[in-house]
Amino acid sequence: MEYYAFISYKRKDEKWAKWLQNKLETYKLPSSLSIEDGREYPKALCPCFRDKTDLSETGDLTKILHDKLQKSQYLIVICSPRSAKSKWVNKEVEIFQTMGRADKIIPFIIEGTPDTSNLDSHCYPCTLNENILGISIPELGKERAAVKTIATMLQINFNTLWDRHRERILKRKIKIAIFSTLLIALLGGTFTYLFLELAKQKNKTEEFLGSYYFYDEKFALCNKDYKDDKLSYFIDKKGKEVDKLKRWCKAEPFNEYNGFAKVTDWNGIEYLLDTLGKQYKYSNDTNKIDNSIEALDLSKQNLLKLPEKVWTLTNLKVLDISHNNLKSLPPEIGKLTNLNRLNLCFNKITILPPEIGELKELTELNLAHNEFTDGLPPEVGKLTNLTKLWLCTNKFTSLPPEIGELKELTELSLYKNKITSLPPEIGKLTKLTKLDLSCNRFTYLPPEIGKLTDLTELMLLDNKFPKLPPPEIGKLKKLTKLGLYENKLTSSPSEIVKLNDTLTELKFTDPEVTLKGKMDNTHCDGYIWGFVRKEGTTDWWIQENYQKINGNGGTWEIVISIGERGRHEGTYEVRVIAVSEDKHQELLNQMKRKLKELDSLNGCRIVTLTLAKELSR
Repeated sequence: MEYYAFISYKRKDEKWAKWLQNKLETYKLPSSLSIEDGREYPKALCPCFRDKTDLSETGDLTKILHDKLQKSQYLIVICSPRSAKSKWVNKEVEIFQTMGRADKIIPFIIEGTPDTSNLDSHCYPCTLNENILGISIPELGKERAAVKTIATMLQINFNTLWDRHRERILKRKIKIAIFSTLLIALLGGTFTYLFLELAKQKNKTEEFLGSYYFYDEKFALCNKDYKDDKLSYFIDKKGKEVDKLKRWCKAEPFNEYNGFAKVTDWNGIEYLLDTLGKQYKYSNDTNKIDNSIEALDLSKQNLLKLPEKVWTLTNLKVLDISHNNLKSLPPEIGKLTNLNRLNLCFNKITILPPEIGELKELTELNLAHNEFTDGLPPEVGKLTNLTKLWLCTNKFTSLPPEIGELKELTELSLYKNKITSLPPEIGKLTKLTKLDLSCNRFTYLPPEIGKLTDLTELMLLDNKFPKLPPPEIGKLKKLTKLGLYENKLTSSPSEIVKLNDTLTELKFTDPEVTLKGKMDNTHCDGYIWGFVRKEGTTDWWIQENYQKINGNGGTWEIVISIGERGRHEGTYEVRVIAVSEDKHQELLNQMKRKLKELDSLNGCRIVTLTLAKELSR
């Protein structure tokens, strides 16, 4: 083969592709490996082909890709929510699989999850089999992920290579320590001490940030040797051990999808650990369970029905039976009265039995990606402890009035169904913070929507609203994300201005947003400027229009451009700021450039608004 690997990626992920290519091509394998197993390994995995930059030939692009893929031993796919939607990444995966080499594909996950229950974070291209295990930076950290990729390509046991890798780093540190000792002997004194302390702190910081993945930006897994054994524990962002998460003989990082960490104590007993420190005795094999089991994972086992033994586990608190071929749930589900979390996503279930109402301790219920058509049974109203309910990607046409009894609910997803209206009882869900109604057939919302005053996210994308939902939406003062695009809006959605005391009008004209407002005596004289930033980025784009204003009254109007026509998606933060004459001149000099920080303008912030937009599906 001419290339060790073909690296496929989305242009916006180019820095990761370059980083991985450099890691592969410059990594030197420990020489001791060849001596130990008698195999001859290459000195480096060079060259690797990275498309886009390396495609300098002329001619049909598909033929060129086919030729390069044919000459590559492996296909490494840089996986992110962006690459999952890329036409060319999907094409490259498809071509490589048609060559009969699906087993030579390595998904390299930089962001998101392979699971499709949340399309916002889904990172696998649609042509890539989601059952192929990926190598995840969020789970392993950058260095471990790179070494695992090399181990996979050379068919070396990862733990063996990682141990050699750490040994090499240790030897390097010993050499540095020896050099430092000599330096102390030669120079001595305070200067050397400060130099070493600074170097030690720098190495510690770099190692800390580069090696650990923090779940939900809170907790990271640490491993160290302890009394001739391994020790696993969790640390916070300050590097301090989190006592409530305890110490373990063996542990895995917190799973981004289900929020659990798999841990093992010194007796070899496995548990699922949540972020509150609560542990559930765990098993994924029905042949090795008894009534002491609290968490059972039977996902991805191609089950057509559940083993009868499951219904005897009356102490069960967590049950994951996702990614199977179940068409129904038996009445015996009602026997598991201690269940807290039930995951049924990615099956073929069409209806829930009334006995579901017996699970009164349930706090999370995932029914996403099934084939529900007849709605939920009225008994669902008995699940009064439920806090999260996912019904996305089904064929629901309505919700029962009993949904209003779920008064502890904080998150409700109805994404991608066939629902046309919500029952008035939706107004009883006053603790709701996230409500996703995207990709349905809504033409209106009930006025009771205004009672959801804790709501921070309301997604109404891709429906059939002829105008913005009722004026009561103006009561949602905590709302930070509002998705309106891909609707049939024929009138200016003026109701939204009630979310901000300064706005008087807000109008969408792809790809622009027009904001109109009024001044009061709290605003300064000068000029109005507009800025926009996409969520997940740090740069603010300066808009090219501005307006002279009088702080004692009058009106203003700003037009802000978001991306290109029909080619923008995601969530955007828009700010309108009044600045002085001096700052105005500075902004004129920086037009068509980006700013890192707006607070340095020392201006009067008039409007801060977050808008969600998804036109590319």
